[in-house]
Formats: sequence, structure tokens, C-alpha cells
Amino acid sequence: MKADHQSKQYRFEDDLLKHFPEQIQEAQGFIAGLKADIQILNQHPRQEEGFSGIEIQGMKYTDRTEAGTALMDAVQSITDTDTVAIGSYRGFALAAKFSGFQHKLSLKGAVAYQVEMGEDPRGNLIRLDNALEKIPERLKDYGTTLANLLQQQEAAKAEVGKPFQFEEELRLKSARLAELDAELNIGAPQSQTAA
Repeated sequence: MKADHQSKQYRFEDDLLKHFPEQIQEAQGFIAGLKADIQILNQHPRQEEGFSGIEIQGMKYTDRTEAGTALMDAVQSITDTDTVAIGSYRGFALAAKFSGFQHKLSLKGAVAYQVEMGEDPRGNLIRLDNALEKIPERLKDYGTTLANLLQQQEAAKAEVGKPFQFEEELRLKSARLAELDAELNIGAPQSQTAA
């Protein structure tokens, strides 16, 4: 039990020195990035009736069907597993790459948002919008993650340095064990070495 207690103490110390600061910094970075991306999103709102347009390989498309087809054509020509810039959509850089057996799109602001390509040209534009519309939800999730990390950090701080709960009992039992061991060794024949 004492070894387990000491192991936990070392783990708490390691978490406080390394684990929590790294994860908290990462979560804070994502939160700042998501907030910046929400501002971009607010400046380029989704059109309820019309289509705000998309830029693909230097060409601006305002018709949803033409835009979806141009997007599919641009992406289908990519065979590289490295991300290739292909345009922009609603204020976010648009890139694509070939991953395994399919193409993936990436919308990049302060944070990158991955979108899997489908077969429907117009449907891919909806997928882009859906990825962007989930940014506030992701911000909320990272806020929860950060709050949990801060709570865990405080709990670890409270645990670090706590003495072993059963220290006195361990001391008494260790002393009794030493007594019994000494009693058992009294009168025991000593090993003799051949002369």
C-alpha cells in the first residue's frame, strides 16, 4: 500500500509538472483559435436561400451546382497525400489531400477542420457548411475539457505531499515483525562451515 501511495505521489508530481500544463496550454490554444474562427464565420455567414460562393483554383463560383462540380473536379485531380491548397470558402482556406481510398477536404482558419468528400457535388458544400457550423459546439467542448483539466490539476495539488494514511500502523507492524523475526532466530543453529 505504501509503494502504491508513493507511486501515486510521483504520478501527481509528474502530472503537475508536465501533463497538466501541456494539456491546459493546448486546450487554451484551441479555445483561442476557435474563438478567432467564430469571428471569421460571423463575417462570412451562411446564406439561407442563396449561395455565398466559393473560390476554387482562382475561379469564383456563385452557382451551387457549378461550385460543387468544380470542387469535385479540383479534388479528383489530387493524388498526393500532402495537403494541397485549392481555394477558399466563407473566409477559410480550402485544401484537399488523398488519404487512403478517399479524398479529404480541410477548412483552415486558426484551426483546421477536416471534411470527408462524398459523391454528391452539392452535398460536399453542405458538408463544408456543417463542419463550420459545429465550431461553437467544439468551443463548448474544449471549454468543458479545460474546466476538467483545471479541476484535476487542483485535485492533484491537494494530493501531493499527503503523508501515507497508514504510516503509524505500518510502523507498528514493521516493529512487531522485526520482534517476531528476532525471536524466531534465537536458538536457531548457526550454519557451520567446514574447517
